[in-house]
Amino acid sequence: MKRAPFLSLLMACTIGVTSCANESPVQLLLASSQSQSGLVRMALEQEASPVDSVPNTVTFDVRGPLPDLGDRLLAWSIGRRRKPAGELAKIADALNINGVTERVDDNSFVIKDAVNPERYANLFVDEAGGWWTYSNGAQQSAPGCADPSRGCDTTSSVQTSLLSAGEAIRRTNQILARADMVPTNYPLSAVQVNGSTTVTGYLTLGGVETNLATQFIFDANGDVLSASGPMIAIAMAGRFPILTPAEAVKRLNNPAYATIGAVTRLAATSVSSTPSSPGTSSQTVVPITGVRFTLMETKLANLTHMLLPAYTFFNIDGDVGTVMAITDKHLAFRKNAVVSTDTVPVSGGDVPPAPAQPLDENSAQQLLGLPEEEATKVAMANGWLVRVAARDGESFMLTQDYLENRVNLSVKKGIVIAITVG
Repeated sequence: MKRAPFLSLLMACTIGVTSCANESPVQLLLASSQSQSGLVRMALEQEASPVDSVPNTVTFDVRGPLPDLGDRLLAWSIGRRRKPAGELAKIADALNINGVTERVDDNSFVIKDAVNPERYANLFVDEAGGWWTYSNGAQQSAPGCADPSRGCDTTSSVQTSLLSAGEAIRRTNQILARADMVPTNYPLSAVQVNGSTTVTGYLTLGGVETNLATQFIFDANGDVLSASGPMIAIAMAGRFPILTPAEAVKRLNNPAYATIGAVTRLAATSVSSTPSSPGTSSQTVVPITGVRFTLMETKLANLTHMLLPAYTFFNIDGDVGTVMAITDKHLAFRKNAVVSTDTVPVSGGDVPPAPAQPLDENSAQQLLGLPEEEATKVAMANGWLVRVAARDGESFMLTQDYLENRVNLSVKKGIVIAITVG
């Protein structure tokens, strides 16, 4: 019998979030500011300080017009899988762990390898779903050290080649498929760094990236050194009205709406490390040159969790910060949430959105033959919405609504090979 997909994209309305009719979405009562939500579930951000800790005044300089990306975006609800222990067993099997599932407590499980107990997979679950991790119990070896247990001459010119990015991605996709984790939901990228090859894939829903990711680290021998990722059930939660990027940029620096990115934090830290004049505070200006859609994990007051429409602003150095994009009409905060009433200074005042280029079958052809990432950038610069309808021969389940400013891409080996409008 074919096993159910790891991520069940339930095509149904979420009770208490939106109705199944064409009614407006309800107001969402948030449990906390964004600086206190979501980061713990993102393996790559676990060491980051909360947004509140940025040590000086940060302003943002919007350089050039920001594209208008649309007026509504789909939100998703997330929660626990029905049989988390069984899902952990699939992961353990995919990673060749031969052992039995042990329940540590009400919220955690572990599977240890019967031959080598230092190899294990564990799972922590809560109301937002779960987070699994894997370790093979070995220390990361230096490049050229094929067998650390026998001793290695790391000064030798003869070195073991690291796993290539392409091969690491291929192996990761195989593991994800064996674990029923739907590899197409995790577009993968890989880098070679510090004697290992790291593969990262952000969970992507409806063509929009979330702040949840799976990560696999391969050592110099090509073995999985460690891995981690989310284990969640997912359901559509309706489309919410959103601000324009020019309006949303004012939410940066407000912890109720935002998480600050690495570029802003680095800029703020570098400025604050320079002694300022007595009685003055450190200030820094961070440029913004672009914006893209993101889905941000958020905890609601009823202890449920959602992936809400958000904007991630960026510049040539990387991501500046992420803010919720939903209009204030559909957001509410608990009395003890940190909500600033100050607006963020943005140099030059409000920047009008770039005029959208008319979208039709002819104008859409400019995306044909482009790499997927480049095609997405071109489409967004034209003011079009983008979603991937098929990738490498696999067609995705799409909503049946028609949008005149949306382009649907069919991608093969990273290249756009077909386009439809609507």
